[in-house]
Amino acid sequence: VRSGEVGGNLEVTFKRLTDYVEKEEEFRNSVRAALTYPAFVLSVGILTVVVLLVFVIPRLVTMFEDMGQALPLPTRMLIASSGFLLSYWWLAAAVIFLAVFIFKRASAKPQGKMYLDSLRLKIAVLKDIILKTQISRLMRTLSLLLSSGIPIVYALETATVTLDNEILKAELKKFKDRIREGESFSKCLADSKLFPVFVTNIVTVGEESGTLEQSLLRIADDYEREVDRSLKVLTRLLEPLIILAMGIVVGVIVRSMLLP
Repeated sequence: VRSGEVGGNLEVTFKRLTDYVEKEEEFRNSVRAALTYPAFVLSVGILTVVVLLVFVIPRLVTMFEDMGQALPLPTRMLIASSGFLLSYWWLAAAVIFLAVFIFKRASAKPQGKMYLDSLRLKIAVLKDIILKTQISRLMRTLSLLLSSGIPIVYALETATVTLDNEILKAELKKFKDRIREGESFSKCLADSKLFPVFVTNIVTVGEESGTLEQSLLRIADDYEREVDRSLKVLTRLLEPLIILAMGIVVGVIVRSMLLP
């Protein structure tokens, strides 16, 4: 908005801001929609297991005791698990609460956040999606700022704030110093291991043809479509896997109950 006021093109800036916010919201909604069903299936599966352990198995324990015979090992293990959950549910809740608390405290600190972000980028399935999501947001923000007349160094500084990944942020801070010394944005991207060749090539063409803002928008649009496709494929794989895993767990519990 400030750059629009200074340049005398506030109406154009508002239009660009509107498009930017709408695209960001649309992208976030597509990610949420893709992950909602797997999360729901997993939650129902966990709830089913808890109900079996807490409410169903204790009612059968009395019947097993009346039988007066040695119970199979799986059944004894199941009864022990159910008894532990009934007697020490508060301990399990405390451990979960403590684990969540420690995770949040660690991720709130710069070193902890850096380590967790580095760990996420080492997971094969997540790396591609995380990088493309972050690069898409970076390029869309940069395009908005550059088209509003903000110099590349200041645009990078502002765009970096919109990112979540600390590894990528640290890389972009190096870019700013190198660009101040006279290097091009495309050269910085080419030397980085985080940015794919596709991004470097498109930015190079944009710099040479004087259409960098449009080139950055193209990268953002392409990567948003790719992330959307990747998430749909991933969720289609996750859904049967979660159902299968929960089916196996419930099946083992039911089998252990029926063995005696």
